[in-house]
Amino acid sequence: MDNQLRKRFFMILSIFSLFLLLLNQPLRVGATDGNVEKDDEKQVFIFLRQAYLDGETSETVISIRPSDRQPSIMRYINDGWELKGIIGDRIILEKRVNDISPLLKSNGFFGITEDGTLSIFDGRPDENKVIHSFFQIDVQKLETKRQMELQEGIRIRTKDTYIQVIQAFQPYSISPK
Repeated sequence: MDNQLRKRFFMILSIFSLFLLLLNQPLRVGATDGNVEKDDEKQVFIFLRQAYLDGETSETVISIRPSDRQPSIMRYINDGWELKGIIGDRIILEKRVNDISPLLKSNGFFGITEDGTLSIFDGRPDENKVIHSFFQIDVQKLETKRQMELQEGIRIRTKDTYIQVIQAFQPYSISPK
């Protein structure tokens, strides 16, 4: 009887010790697969979306510890980012950039499509990689020199060039009927 009492005592003591040990380590049960993981190992993902004047967007994803969630959000908001949403372990922040996208700066050209639409191309217009279309132009009203420029492509490296080209061809746009 004395031996059996000792076994129960040690079993209860072992269970209690295990319980205390588990309380000391923050645990999380994964909702999708049932795995148990430490909170320290769980990551929160911040999606940083930048929207440029030309309509392009870029996205960077960074991971942080859950304990850094609130300070990180506040830091980005103070830097001009707008909180778009929080979905589970994903934080979505967006910033409007008053400039053209890196894609346009590196390889962007204004040109004209076969139907006469002023467009931006990734590379020269003859490669037919349209990124963005603006408006249809009455090509007959354009000077021959301007038609040739659009067929060959007008290089875009700056925001100013981007705006100037759109404004230069706006008077030649065909109004929708």
